[in-house]
Amino acid sequence: MTSITRLEVNKADINQTRWADASLPALQEGDVKLKVDHFAFTANNITYGVIGEQFGYWKFYPVEEDGWGIIPVWGFADVTESRHPDFEVGERIYGYLPMSTDIIVKPGGIQDNQFRDISAHRENLPAIYNVFVRLKADPFYDPDLEAYRALWFPLAGTSFGLADWLQETDYQGADTILLVSASSKTSLGLAYLLDRSNLQGKTVAGLTSARNKAAVQDTGYYDKVYAYNEVSAMDAVSPTVIVDFSGNGTTLAELHRHLGDNMKHTVIVGASHWDEERKGEGYIDERSRLFFMPAYAAERAKATGGQFVTDLYAASQAVAKDASKWMKVVSAETRDEISQLYLDVKDGNLATNEGGIMTFSKL
Repeated sequence: MTSITRLEVNKADINQTRWADASLPALQEGDVKLKVDHFAFTANNITYGVIGEQFGYWKFYPVEEDGWGIIPVWGFADVTESRHPDFEVGERIYGYLPMSTDIIVKPGGIQDNQFRDISAHRENLPAIYNVFVRLKADPFYDPDLEAYRALWFPLAGTSFGLADWLQETDYQGADTILLVSASSKTSLGLAYLLDRSNLQGKTVAGLTSARNKAAVQDTGYYDKVYAYNEVSAMDAVSPTVIVDFSGNGTTLAELHRHLGDNMKHTVIVGASHWDEERKGEGYIDERSRLFFMPAYAAERAKATGGQFVTDLYAASQAVAKDASKWMKVVSAETRDEISQLYLDVKDGNLATNEGGIMTFSKL
């Protein structure tokens, strides 16, 4: 038995967290034990908690007591015990981890650069989350960029998927691409990719808080940046596709009313403003949809013979590397620091140029 420490979240009220001590069983034949080192914690992880029941995020790392769960995170871990002939102690892994000091995985589909966790409880969960990267054979691995990879790869993957979807749908016939919650990492990643693509005169605009407006402009990724109180001053004539990362129904309804027929489509990606209503008066349902990256990625990977995945990793690496030039890492290593960083991310207290990294290997 191995004693472990984990951070659990109340499924019904993500404001509530608790530290729990538990134990892992002895390894069975074919099992590998990983010690979690460090991982990113962003608004994306808060979204996992908010929609955890709807999309099954609580099921990846279930806990014994009903009503509590573990929010999955993206980060790095090391093999500390192995009962599998293909894995040696010391191998470094990147993937979808729990907020816990240790984890047991059952590798399957093993390749030099990756494997899948084929544990029984993960069988019917989205495949994209079951894949772990074996860093010793990963051409995109840079030890000096670990924090930025953890912060950006999961989000930049969605950014790339959205850029691909926009291109495949001819930008829904729009001339303006408006990103709502423009300071979110997924939005910044999408703006970066759009800024470097052939948009043929299209405008990439961002909508953010007044507090974040200057920082968003300073990234250089957007052609125009507006604060939330400036919606009435936005161009209402240009055909516009909205990519929403906020989940703020009041803001979306205001945009729909302002743009009217020129609101060509709204795609809802996340829920950074997780406590807001999803819809408001004037919200146009028939031209709105939810974007779920795992399903889209599976569809596109099948259609492109795997090229989509290769392009996704290359794009994610480019986003992370560029972000390392301007983003500051905010580190948390003790229980108190980690609990506080959880609250700061949930409440949106980190600046646009800050990214949270939690280290569990020192607990």
